[in-house]
Amino acid sequence: MAKIPKPRFNLKAPKSKKETLIFLVFRYRRKRLLYSTGLTINPTEWDFKTQRPIEKEMRPAL
Repeated sequence: MAKIPKPRFNLKAPKSKKETLIFLVFRYRRKRLLYSTGLTINPTEWDFKTQRPIEKEMRPAL
């Protein structure tokens, strides 16, 4: 049985000084789906190793 692919998240402009879009990247059967989440985040609040936002106690709700 094949393993289940994991969704990954990337920033559109990781070296930006201001907020940038978050993209969902999903690979399945050698195809890549790239989808904009419509959400933005400042790159200083992004954990590039885990590809997720840095967990903070007081992050503004959507």
